[in-house]
Amino acid sequence: MPQLVWFITGTSSGLGAEVAKAALANGDKVIATARGSVDRLSGLKEAGATTMSLDVTADVAEIQKTVEEAIGVYGRIDVVVPNAASIDGRFLEATTHETWKSQFDINFFGVTKVVDSILPHFRTRGGGTVAFTSSVWEISSNFGCGTYSACKHAVAAYAKTIAVEMGALNVKPILFQMGFLRTELMEKGRWTDPTQEEYKPALEVVRGIIGDGPPSSADFPGDAAKFGARIVETVHDTGRKSMFVQLGTDGLETVRAYAKALLAACDENEEKARSTDLDEQKRGLFAQTENLFFLA
Repeated sequence: MPQLVWFITGTSSGLGAEVAKAALANGDKVIATARGSVDRLSGLKEAGATTMSLDVTADVAEIQKTVEEAIGVYGRIDVVVPNAASIDGRFLEATTHETWKSQFDINFFGVTKVVDSILPHFRTRGGGTVAFTSSVWEISSNFGCGTYSACKHAVAAYAKTIAVEMGALNVKPILFQMGFLRTELMEKGRWTDPTQEEYKPALEVVRGIIGDGPPSSADFPGDAAKFGARIVETVHDTGRKSMFVQLGTDGLETVRAYAKALLAACDENEEKARSTDLDEQKRGLFAQTENLFFLA
């Protein structure tokens, strides 16, 4: 098994830390980053990681400089894990433009700025892996999860575009479609209860997930250490066929239910869909195929 060099954001705790520890335990090299002082990463440093400060909301030039320094540590980066994330849970009526912007700054642009800075390195080296620690909210949503879910949908589209444009260059994205895992993300996040009477039934559903007090992951079924280990195993698995990897039983069953719903919708609307084509011979690419799914 080849030794890989990992560049991971958001490693001060939670899943990022577990991925870093799993990679180190596997004999790989790790460059662990987090916002603020590198003292927050002392445990990973003692375990053998190189640590760097990186705020994913910083300007592009600063992130590019950090990435260049990281490449210089071992002469290369093989895997990037844009893991840093934040949650600000609100129903849509309580979600301001500032909330949308702050969530996208971290959960989407914080991803693209880091990955965009590494993609030229992957292209010139002849390959690399982008391991997106995504969520089932990339295909679904829930009460109060609008901003987080929208960010994950956008990240999924970004990952699929990398697969289309750079797959032939051996740049491989992986979308880990994860269920609920027990980390500090919820506790560090924000939650605002809706005040409108009409939302009380929905709020009861949410409180059944995150608890009655401040948001908590205490009831979440996913083991972050196991998630980290599976992510490292998957990246090393050269026989992997799909860019979509489900983690957690709830993650698996959510994706499966979504796929069934899409197929049922296609069956229901097939006649309607086919009735809207122009009454003429297909042209160009469309004369050769009606399947525009280019990831396979």
